[in-house]
Amino acid sequence: MPSDTPNRPRSPLSRRHLLRLGALGAVVMPVAAARRATARGHAGDMLVAPSGDIASPALIVGGGRDSKVAHWADTLSDPLTQALKAPQPIDITTSSGRDGVTAANLFDARVTPDGNTALIVPGSAILASLAGDARVHFDFSRWVPLIVGQADTIVIGRADFHRSLRNLLRDRPVRVGVSTPTGLELPTLVALSLLGVRPVPVAGLATPESALDALNTNAVDVIQVPRAAVPDDRLAQLAQAGYPALFTLERSGAAADNNAAASSLPSFPAFYGQFHSRPPQAPLANGLRAISIAASTSLAVVLPMLTTPSLVAEWRFATHAACATLEREAAREGMSLYTGQNGATAYADANPDLTAQLAIKRWIAAREPEWRMG
Repeated sequence: MPSDTPNRPRSPLSRRHLLRLGALGAVVMPVAAARRATARGHAGDMLVAPSGDIASPALIVGGGRDSKVAHWADTLSDPLTQALKAPQPIDITTSSGRDGVTAANLFDARVTPDGNTALIVPGSAILASLAGDARVHFDFSRWVPLIVGQADTIVIGRADFHRSLRNLLRDRPVRVGVSTPTGLELPTLVALSLLGVRPVPVAGLATPESALDALNTNAVDVIQVPRAAVPDDRLAQLAQAGYPALFTLERSGAAADNNAAASSLPSFPAFYGQFHSRPPQAPLANGLRAISIAASTSLAVVLPMLTTPSLVAEWRFATHAACATLEREAAREGMSLYTGQNGATAYADANPDLTAQLAIKRWIAAREPEWRMG
């Protein structure tokens, strides 16, 4: 940028510039490290065979021992230990809370980028950050992604709601089953708002079964559940009983392998197009896409910013090798695992530009007073 005083010498790099250069260094492998590459991952990623430099690998888990991410930490432990050529098994430390925010705060504040410690966290922690949750003191955009696991998420509604949506009066209230108003079901609230109706969150439905029961008893009009939680036969029974699946939440651009049952449903943009001739408001729609991807993220394994490129490369080799042995198990849970460039793409898609982030936070702020009043 031109200076107002042309004769002034150029100032040295600012701290912000140095941090940016450091972040780039964490994901760009130097030539010397590339020469040691022995395998290639998705989209031509160079993967460096571990040399045993990571002597004490550890995973911080964004959830308790009974959480899904803890299950996947245990599942990844043996293949990761072998692929890293570590002299001892990976040390796994669980944390309190189910949404991963506590562990993410700890990871961001206390873990040094020495290449020994990674974090495995559910997408709910990323969603909490995007929603402006006051508990969040971490910046997930600074982390270096190793693995991203995503699963399809569907929205189911009463048939009369679907049939009459085109004729609904604007701002008509629609009851939506949620765990909390800014929890994993936030994308459905925003999506319905974009459709022109007024979503009213009905909180306390923290499991797919409780949400399905609430729909069956007419306590809510719309629910959001993981696709894997509703087998094909039950999905068909729900449709026959008057509760069809309406649309799927958007997933990352890396997710080109959605299962056939979920991909037969329209994504939200396609569903929106059935009722509106113009695309939705761009900033909020872009924010919706990001929080939808976050809500569809079952897990993310990340390293701290400023981890040296050679250690990032070794972890990426190990995570790629580990995930290759776990694809069938992931598929049984309806999840796709992405590593390398595909993992980086899936992770970046959950981090929209500032305008979209602000649009989501403003949307929440405008409705929180009403939600608190019930």
